[in-house]
Amino acid sequence: MIVVDVGCANHGVDSIGPLIERFQPDVLYGFDPNVDDASYEQGETLVELSSEAAWVHGGSVLFRSDRSASQVDQDGDEVACFNFAVWLKDLLEKDEVVVKLDCEGAEFALIAAMRHHRLLERLKLLLVEWHFPCHVETWDL
Repeated sequence: MIVVDVGCANHGVDSIGPLIERFQPDVLYGFDPNVDDASYEQGETLVELSSEAAWVHGGSVLFRSDRSASQVDQDGDEVACFNFAVWLKDLLEKDEVVVKLDCEGAEFALIAAMRHHRLLERLKLLLVEWHFPCHVETWDL
C-alpha cells in the first residue's frame, strides 16, 4: 500500500506518523512547499518528502507561506509544482493508494482534477481536511 500526504509540513501537528501507524504503508509520499526534500525510513515505511506543491499543472505556482495558513495565492512567491492527478494516475497502476489532503483550500482544485481524470473511485481512501477554496482565477483542468 502507498499513502500520499499532500500538505505534510509539520506545524506542531505530525501528520506522517499517524498515517504510517494507521495504514502501515510500504511508501509514504509527502508534498508541501514548506518541507525539505528528504528520503528516510520510519519503521518499515519508506518516506519520500518533496518541497513541490501538488497542483493541477506542472511548472510553478504562486504560493504564500504562512505556517499553518500557507496556500496558492496570487500574492505569493513562485514555487515548483507538479500535476498531481497525472502523477497519481501512474501511482494507481502500481498499488492501492490512500490520499490525505490538508492543503489550505487547494483540496477543491485537486479533487476536481482527480474527478476529471476519473481517479476518485480508484483510491482506497481519500481523507480531506476542508478549507476555504484558494483564490485562483483558473485551475486549468
